[in-house]
This record gives sequence, C-alpha cells and structure tokens, in this order.
Amino acid sequence: LGFTALPIERPGFQAVTAFSEEVYLAVPPGHRLASRTSVKLREAADEPFIGYKESFPYQRMNESFLREAGISPTFVCRVDEPSAISKLVRAGLGVALIGGCNRSDSFPLPTLTIESPVCRRHFRIVWDERRYLSLAARRFRDFIAEYFSGKETEAGGLETHANFPHVTPPST
Repeated sequence: LGFTALPIERPGFQAVTAFSEEVYLAVPPGHRLASRTSVKLREAADEPFIGYKESFPYQRMNESFLREAGISPTFVCRVDEPSAISKLVRAGLGVALIGGCNRSDSFPLPTLTIESPVCRRHFRIVWDERRYLSLAARRFRDFIAEYFSGKETEAGGLETHANFPHVTPPST
C-alpha cells in the first residue's frame, strides 16, 4: 500500500485517487498580477520562475503544466522545500506554481487561480492487486478516504475522489 502524487502505470497495480489539489500561481506582493484573482498560465511566460529541483516529482508535474501552456520559463532558483519557494517568491525573486495545500494565512502570498491549462495534482493510494491486502491495510486505506472527505474548503481546493473497491485475498 502506498501513497503518491505521480501516476502509477504498471501492470498489476491498482490506483485510486484519494484527493486532488488545485495548483496556483504565486506572485510577490506588489507584482503586476498580484491584484488579480486568476490568470492564464501563458501570461506568466516572461516571468522568472522559482521551482523545485529538476528531479522532484512536483517539479515534473509543474513542468508538464508549463509545457501544456506552451511556455518554457527561465528558472532563477530551484529548491527542495515548499516553504523555501514561498519565501523566495515573497522576497520578489520570481513567481512559482504551488499546490493548494501550501497556501497559508500565516504566510500571506498572492495566489492566482490558473484558468488554463487546468492545473491539478492528483494524490493516489496504490497497491499491488496480485498481493493480499490485509484488513489493517484496507482499513487504513478507507480511513484516508474518510479523513480527506470534507477537506475541500479547508486546504485550498482539495477535491476528494476516493471510492475504493473491496480487495479480496488471492486464492491459495
């Protein structure tokens, strides 16, 4: 049993989306876009970007959103901590794509809804359907689904999708 934001496309693995989060464009206070509530990602094409290190899964997802928007941004800084991205954007070094879970009232930063392309991260629970999934694992999986149901408005655009099939043990 595992939890991932990346798609798992392997034979024998079952994946169910537990929840999704919207991805926003974060801009520094006072930025030319800061007073807006939404933006087409293409409008940020000429902005300096701050992102995760190239090998990070979230960066690969963010780069796919950027490609879909038809832009090849210049990254001025790549980091490995979400809080570092927010701090660098707040300092005015560039703009960044951040997930709804990273939005916080304690560290206000202008975040704009991205009108196009659709930018969402899907978090999945995965398991090998060829292996027995214990009662404890099934209960944990179901707990995750229940926990995230109703979290939509609390964490900035979370959308719950969990609808888990019953997994039966293989015959011996």
